[in-house]
Amino acid sequence: MLSSLRARRLGALAVSLTTALVAGYVASSGGELQPVALPVVFGVALATAIEPRLWLVHLTLVAIGLAAFDMVPDLARGGMDRFSFDLRTSLSALGPAFIGAAMVRLACRSAM
Repeated sequence: MLSSLRARRLGALAVSLTTALVAGYVASSGGELQPVALPVVFGVALATAIEPRLWLVHLTLVAIGLAAFDMVPDLARGGMDRFSFDLRTSLSALGPAFIGAAMVRLACRSAM
């Protein structure tokens, strides 16, 4: 069990960054929603369980990861004039993740 606050925060941030990378890669490689939503919900819930105080930071990191994977191919093709962001996929993945993280945080606060 991680007892140090710094180690817990670093571990939770590592889980959030990994979730952002996995979700962004899955979102960029396919158009289906379910393979994107599942890693986002579970990754954010796991990171929140490790460090409940940073639950909004976890969601923000994953949202930035999803946006970055949408932006990079558009920037490589020809700049911001062709930029498109798939808001439906991002919101559909981040909505349940927000609810799950809030529930995990509430459960962690109730347990303490």
